[in-house]
Amino acid sequence: MTTIYNMGCGSSHNGTTGSETMLTKEDEELIRTSWAEFKKGDVVMDGMHMYFRFFETNPEAKEFFGFAKEGEVNAENAKFRAHVKNVFDIVGGAVDGMDNITEVKGICYDLGVRHKAYGVPSKYFKVVGNSLIYALDKKLRMDSNTKKAWVRLYSIIESEAKKGMAAA
Repeated sequence: MTTIYNMGCGSSHNGTTGSETMLTKEDEELIRTSWAEFKKGDVVMDGMHMYFRFFETNPEAKEFFGFAKEGEVNAENAKFRAHVKNVFDIVGGAVDGMDNITEVKGICYDLGVRHKAYGVPSKYFKVVGNSLIYALDKKLRMDSNTKKAWVRLYSIIESEAKKGMAAA
């Protein structure tokens, strides 16, 4: 079982106090298997559903995304496609890095620092997580155990990103 301690900054996670999120080996296997399935086909096209859902439930958030301010949020928008690719590259990195969760946490912490500089409110991290699960499920039709595993992984991403935002 991988135990992840949500402590201070992203680069110093070696304590044993504070809230913790745990990924079991079963969680890791479910995440890796489902991610491998999600990557079959066009990840960007499938990943766009994350942002379609996000903007459907939070239209005011478009102001934080240059691609949304400059044009339609659709498959023809090259900046939108590039952003979706970057986001799903990060998701893939988190999946690939589950064996070195300290490094993943550092990347997520830095992600929070960058998003603070963009002026993005931390409340959107929860909504983005829900939208990510929606996009994964739209393609994969995940069972409840797989969804729960993804929620646990995303909770690590969210927690560390929010810590980065708070420290910035």
